[in-house]
Amino acid sequence: MRFDLIVFDLDGTLIDSVTDLTSAINHALRQCGYPLRTEQDVRAAIGDGARKLVERSLPPRADVEIVFERFRRAYLEVALTHTRPFDGVDALLDALQGPVALATNKPEAPTRVILAGLGWQDRFVEVVAGDTLPFHKPDGRVLEHLARATGVSCARIAMIGDAPQDVLTARAVGATAIGVTWGTRDRAVLEAAGAALVVDTIHELREALGLAPHADGAT
Repeated sequence: MRFDLIVFDLDGTLIDSVTDLTSAINHALRQCGYPLRTEQDVRAAIGDGARKLVERSLPPRADVEIVFERFRRAYLEVALTHTRPFDGVDALLDALQGPVALATNKPEAPTRVILAGLGWQDRFVEVVAGDTLPFHKPDGRVLEHLARATGVSCARIAMIGDAPQDVLTARAVGATAIGVTWGTRDRAVLEAAGAALVVDTIHELREALGLAPHADGAT
């Protein structure tokens, strides 16, 4: 497929960040006396931004604001402890010739920390984080904003992500939704959300984007 703009989600699509997110969540929960969460719990709660992640990690009637603030501070400290790109992602980004943007529901502060730490601060022509605009995924206005910023049509955008929020964002404006299964959601969930294509490996994603296989055989 040929697109004028490729837009990537971050967590679960380009990077594996679950361990660091779990560490920060549990730091905040521990400080406030709430039960801790497993990586599986956190993986299932990712997708709608940091506040929703905290809300979904708490028991009923818990004090969301206090836990959220402690999580926010803790995550900035540990965001790059274990977080790494998935195998083959760097080579994929290197191979893309046209403009590439980022649309994540992660807040901008930790997003920028991670991009700088991975040497990705210049990888993307535009970065929209969860608090960059008054709205966030699955609101299609995220892609409309990126379309205006880059001078392309939404119909010529591919939105690549691991969650229904990414798929719904693309579908809202007529962009192409490509789901990836190595993140937080499986094929059935992505197909049910209406993804135009679901891929299981970086190799399949490269093929979908019209790129040659990578020499190291990354899957």
